Amino acid sequence: MNQFVNFLIFLAFGLCGYLIGSINNAVIISNVFFRKDVRNYGSKNAGGTNTGRVFGRKAGVAVMVLDVLKSIFVYWAITLIFLFTNAGAYVDHPATIHFAMILTALGHCYPVYYKFKGGKAVSVVAGFILATNWLFTILGIVIFFSILKLRKMVSYASILMAAVIAGLSPILFIPLIGEHSFYPLVVQDLLYYIPTLVALCVLLILKHRTNIERLQKGTESTITWMDKKKRQ
Repeated sequence: MNQFVNFLIFLAFGLCGYLIGSINNAVIISNVFFRKDVRNYGSKNAGGTNTGRVFGRKAGVAVMVLDVLKSIFVYWAITLIFLFTNAGAYVDHPATIHFAMILTALGHCYPVYYKFKGGKAVSVVAGFILATNWLFTILGIVIFFSILKLRKMVSYASILMAAVIAGLSPILFIPLIGEHSFYPLVVQDLLYYIPTLVALCVLLILKHRTNIERLQKGTESTITWMDKKKRQ
């Protein structure tokens, strides 16, 4: 019976991650401030890039920031719960936190509140990295914004960033890097962390399948709304 209860608690943490991940800021902002559903315009994707393309720079940036914070909130809320309660007596902290992060990303991509039509996981993946590892945060920022500056394609920058981060994730097994690149209090169980990071990056890439097809055809849309000289 105790094992069953422990399993239910484990699932409850994951469910909380999914429900919080399902809060889609693109849909909320587009409906509240513009009286329109972003999923009916542009690429029809409920993410920051399409929000910015349809409703302007401020709206797009707001969605991205809130989605990143959503991921950070889930990670640190569960971490602090384990730190200040005896929850660790019932479920394994590393397994629970990384399970919840995967479900947060799934909630973002397939939100139960919005007929399972959500974003493409970029901000959630960025939030997970930002919440845990300063080295990969810097690396991700450099890759993303360098590619974005050169190609003006959020999809291209996101895919390359995810691919590089996933490919380099094993370097965390190097003691000097693994011991010093995580923030204090972060769960550094690499046998959970690395598979979770790779899984999130793979999810991001899979969610960009249509973008990859357009990139191959040379028909992928570029952005101008992030350019300060072209604010809407």
